Amino acid sequence: MTLAGDTFSTYLNTVYTPMAEQTIYWNNKLLDGSVFEVIPPASCPGGDYINVLIDYLATTYAAAYTVGDPMPTPDTLSSVRAYFNKDFYQVSAKTYNYYKWLQAGRDGTHSGLGDQDEKAILTAALNLRDLMTTTMLSDLESQIDSSSAFSDASLSRSTYASLVSQETAGGGTTPTLAQLEDLIEGMQNVTYGPVAIEDMCWIMARNQLTQVARLGSNLAYNSTFATMTTALDSTAPIDLDRAHRTETIGGIPVVVLPDFSTTDILLVNRKKIKIFNWAPLEIIPKDIAAAEQSWLLTMGASLVVLDPRQQSKIDNLSA
Repeated sequence: MTLAGDTFSTYLNTVYTPMAEQTIYWNNKLLDGSVFEVIPPASCPGGDYINVLIDYLATTYAAAYTVGDPMPTPDTLSSVRAYFNKDFYQVSAKTYNYYKWLQAGRDGTHSGLGDQDEKAILTAALNLRDLMTTTMLSDLESQIDSSSAFSDASLSRSTYASLVSQETAGGGTTPTLAQLEDLIEGMQNVTYGPVAIEDMCWIMARNQLTQVARLGSNLAYNSTFATMTTALDSTAPIDLDRAHRTETIGGIPVVVLPDFSTTDILLVNRKKIKIFNWAPLEIIPKDIAAAEQSWLLTMGASLVVLDPRQQSKIDNLSA
């Protein structure tokens, strides 16, 4: 049967929703200030590097005093300079006047797909911040270590023992409760601490949160829950999952970082880790000898572990 009237069937093929769906994930977690403090450009030090002076050894001649004893040899304090290159990043965006006119309507307005200049610049900025974040995540893991050289000064951790982080080899298995508890114990002892519980946080990828959550036993909770629900409502729903309820381990908050290593878990003193956003995001228009528009986007940021001794890692876990 033929339908009477206008069906506008061609519109089904030529009309789009007002906004393109976004299926791309851009990581901005370390730059939003929710995990570690972000130092703004005006508060960052000048120069080529971010320099950190670390006192690594105190030699003392303190002694019990007996009347008539001479003054002891003066104490000494040994320090070393760690430095971190100021990482600088760039990306560019370009649009073409030809395609703007193809998109424009008869009255000079653009279609519902949006402004091409704005979309190109925004996409480039998101790409730039994603690269910065993933680079800093890699830096975070390399700076928390027991043996590899520390900082861009390549300081030997065997020479400077107080730069050594607490590290446990996972051996390609899932994490154990004992490993997690030992990290906490170490961070509260004198070799790798003491660090206050409220200054710590766990850093891990989503898959490790699942594995850690499976270590927790719900038997005691379920026993009480079963007694309560038997008396009140035997049809009450049961939730077997634990990962979404695992927000702390040992009273220490768990932070899941996208793009973080799937085989490592960190326990950190978050007050000793900073993001130095030393150069703000700049969007610089560029002249081109063509019917085109171009922009250069730049930004500078570096992650710095100020005290590697007060940091811990379980590495080589199963993914």
